[in-house]
Amino acid sequence: MTCAGGVTVRRRSVLMLVLFLGLQASCSSLSHLTDPGQEELEKSVDAFTKYLRWKQYAKAKLFVLPGREKAFLRFSQRMEGSLDINDFSVDESVIDSSDEKAGLRTEARVQVRIEYSRLPSNEFHKVMLEQIWVVHDGQWMLEFPEEGWAL
Repeated sequence: MTCAGGVTVRRRSVLMLVLFLGLQASCSSLSHLTDPGQEELEKSVDAFTKYLRWKQYAKAKLFVLPGREKAFLRFSQRMEGSLDINDFSVDESVIDSSDEKAGLRTEARVQVRIEYSRLPSNEFHKVMLEQIWVVHDGQWMLEFPEEGWAL
């Protein structure tokens, strides 16, 4: 049987199969390029910290790694009425590229400096938090510590 353009149906099917398999192979070999990079990490850290600062815990939780949400919920409930974050800065964020090359999960270590007070006191404190962020389903997510942060 011949189709438009003089190509037989069988030949067209084989060409479609070759094209499909070629696309599959190229997509799988480029999958490491789809992992979010430094810019996306910085945006995620910034958004999470801003939500935390303004006590928008439900929005901040969207950046917490599945399986760690309960720990974040316990922390946010404990801090909701007393924690006031006055300022924050991201001092350093480093993506561990050796893990990525080894086929392991992509991980980043982020140093965040937070200036805060705890009501009823008006005394300011400064603390440096080391956060671990991992790529999960194509986005950076915080591996929130099970015990929370000591603030």
